[in-house]
Amino acid sequence: MEIKTKYAVLQDEYANWIILQAKKTYASLYKDENKQEELNHYLNTVFKKNTFVHSQNDFTLQTIMAFNKEQPIGSIELNTSPKKRTLFKNVDRPLFINKMFYTDTSGLNALLEKVKAIASQQNYDVVYGEILAVRKETLELIKENGFEVVSVESSLEKINLPTVIFKLTN
Repeated sequence: MEIKTKYAVLQDEYANWIILQAKKTYASLYKDENKQEELNHYLNTVFKKNTFVHSQNDFTLQTIMAFNKEQPIGSIELNTSPKKRTLFKNVDRPLFINKMFYTDTSGLNALLEKVKAIASQQNYDVVYGEILAVRKETLELIKENGFEVVSVESSLEKINLPTVIFKLTN
């Protein structure tokens, strides 16, 4: 299987794919818990199509997608001006990654390799990200790709669910 990664302009097709994967991922993670109402509010706020596509019209946010042939199999958002900069001292150029969704683990692996290459080429001081703590399989893949957990937070922005902060090890 040949996986290709590329920056993606969020046209309807790609935006719809990311939104669908977000909803599937989060729904499966919290299907047995009483967090469904909170989760639905988060999804309907952050992943509302117009809001989500509009948020990508910012020079500090970019989306990279992985493809098997022409089929999307993964996506990740890069943020070059993250709000959570205080976690790391003496950092002038942070690269924050989040909104990671994939239908095939090879897609996520290819995306994380691409992120590391971008960070190296563009001299970012630190590469870090945040995911929901219950995404244990994703967290293991992230660790296998050279990242380490640096903290567990109380909540993801706009939702009261535990998250894990991770960073690329040097």
